[in-house]
Amino acid sequence: MGTSTDYKGLYHPNFESLGYRSESGTMTINSLNVTAKIIEGTFNFMAKRRDPNEPDVTYEITEGNFSAEIH
Repeated sequence: MGTSTDYKGLYHPNFESLGYRSESGTMTINSLNVTAKIIEGTFNFMAKRRDPNEPDVTYEITEGNFSAEIH
């Protein structure tokens, strides 16, 4: 697997139109099962408000996890 800095985390509390975008964080792949086509992992990131007209508000997203089918 390669590495990239192009990944972005998004956080949308209450389904705000612009929400918050990651400024920094980590993502760890814990399991990749190519037979079952499942990838699982964990993530965390600091999310900053995307709307430039609003005050700088940030959220710390912790203990995130994911499980997804891959094709």
